[in-house]
Amino acid sequence: FVLDDGTAMLAHLGMSGQFRVVDREAPRHRHTRVVIGLGDDRDLRFLDQRTFGGLTLAPLVDDVPGPVAHIAPDPFEDSFGVDEVARRLRAR
Repeated sequence: FVLDDGTAMLAHLGMSGQFRVVDREAPRHRHTRVVIGLGDDRDLRFLDQRTFGGLTLAPLVDDVPGPVAHIAPDPFEDSFGVDEVARRLRAR
């Protein structure tokens, strides 16, 4: 997720992490770790039974969160194209 200030929120689900979108009035599951209020009386809730997962805030580097910039580009992104593939192959 990209926040209004341009910071990215990254999620690592670990072994048991999950997101749920629920009505704000829904009871909280005992493994709820983070609650983010959405603008329509619903919450985005991060649950993690084993606490191996987590959320991190990170700056964007070329529209990609810094901690994951080393991962291969997503072929469904607009920036992915023949020129970018050729540039990366030449760099190897």
